[in-house]
Amino acid sequence: MPVFSFVVARFVPDMVKNEPVNVGVMVRDSKTGHVGSRFTDNFQALARRYPEAHIWALKSVLESFRNADGRKPEGYLEKIRRNHVYQLRFTDMRAVESDRVEDAVETLYARYIGEDKIRQRREPAKAVLVSTIRKEIDLAGFPNDCVKASPKIKGKIGHFVFDYGFQNGRLGGLMHSISFARRADVAYRDAKELAVSVEDAVAVHDGLDCVAIIRPPSDRKAHSEFYVPAKGHLEDKNCSVVDESGIRGSLIRIRKKIGA
Repeated sequence: MPVFSFVVARFVPDMVKNEPVNVGVMVRDSKTGHVGSRFTDNFQALARRYPEAHIWALKSVLESFRNADGRKPEGYLEKIRRNHVYQLRFTDMRAVESDRVEDAVETLYARYIGEDKIRQRREPAKAVLVSTIRKEIDLAGFPNDCVKASPKIKGKIGHFVFDYGFQNGRLGGLMHSISFARRADVAYRDAKELAVSVEDAVAVHDGLDCVAIIRPPSDRKAHSEFYVPAKGHLEDKNCSVVDESGIRGSLIRIRKKIGA
């Protein structure tokens, strides 16, 4: 299995206390030079936790790194590790085994990024759903070049990051997961944001097949107050809503659609 280099991006809101918060990961394939990354987009939670810090300046800095995915020269990670930007620091380089850079990014992000308490509690459930989708993608027989992890889709609410995109010449499908297992109110908010992003994506990409993989809540009240309305928001935007049992069928449909 290939071994990739990676660094963790850490924000230091108070230079005196020097208590860093993990905000992203960057991974590089030394053979191809390809760099993949993922950074937090939960700036409102950071602003609430650190009201004295310039969180929106941090957002601008992270955006510059977020748009830097692609081929980078040897020594790139070591260079950014030594060059401190604003209150952003990078850890020493470490190694990770993974089949692809994109998979390593997702695994490391789930492992290291602690955002706010809500996101920390729900991240394991989210990570399990993303992992399940990845396994089903492999079982569905998608060629690697037809699958893109964490595609950023531009729309009215900025760049929304889906879990997976599927393309064969052009973008033909998007898939994203949301878990209502713990904080159904937060999942409802995420679902509304997803619905807007789906609407934007469909307007730009003709015939796009969008699927939301949702883990319903076990609580009956949360089911009626949050899950059902969230499902309605998504279906109103022509986004298919399925649970884990519907992942494979959705992938097979998308694969046939894009002719992969």
